[in-house]
Amino acid sequence: MQGKLALAALVAGPMAFLWPSNASAYLPHSTVVLERVASRRADLAFRTVVSDGYLDTDAGPVPIWMALRAGRALRIEVRKPEGTEVELRVGRDLYRITPGATSNPERLRADPFLELLGDVRKDPGGRRGLALLARMGIDPEVLTLARFDGRPVFVIGAAPGELDRPQLWIDKQYLVPSRWLLPDGTGRLEDVRLTGYHVPTAGPWFPERMERWRGEQLLQRVTFTRAKLNARVEPRLFSPAPR
Repeated sequence: MQGKLALAALVAGPMAFLWPSNASAYLPHSTVVLERVASRRADLAFRTVVSDGYLDTDAGPVPIWMALRAGRALRIEVRKPEGTEVELRVGRDLYRITPGATSNPERLRADPFLELLGDVRKDPGGRRGLALLARMGIDPEVLTLARFDGRPVFVIGAAPGELDRPQLWIDKQYLVPSRWLLPDGTGRLEDVRLTGYHVPTAGPWFPERMERWRGEQLLQRVTFTRAKLNARVEPRLFSPAPR
């Protein structure tokens, strides 16, 4: 497993929407699902989310710290013994910061964590969500049902068992992303999985674990132990250091 952090997530809202549970029941359009995902987040109306946890590496667990500024930026610190490595996402610009150096920004095609879980604006008609699907290469006209982590999910962009195309999975009750498969730049799909939303280890609406997979190979696992809304975070931490 790699030791560089590439995952981040946010807390989801407090109440469940009612959906038909029968697989043969009417399914809404993907834009309806995404509109309700945004409404759930808007109801929470947080300013920041701060969380602690650890990253599994071949040398053992490494502490991590994550801070999110709603709708704007995400900072992830991997606190290795030899020094802290930082990923800073400002909008869709990604900076990698090591002691004494900051990289030039990389432009992300899409960031589902920040865009789905880190934005507290409502999304009437799911227009913003539809634009995200387009950047992810996901077909919004395909929506099916599946189960993941023991829970029912909406699958946007793929039929059941069709794991060879880009897709986004949304927890049917909690209305948070639980999985997505996206091109990784090498012609293959990277599979990001968020599990344990129902386990109150880090908070009842925060995933206990996040993983990156490529096929049957586990690339990375992050476990969160605590999440706190609206904790104070120094604004300077959301700005890249001078290069």
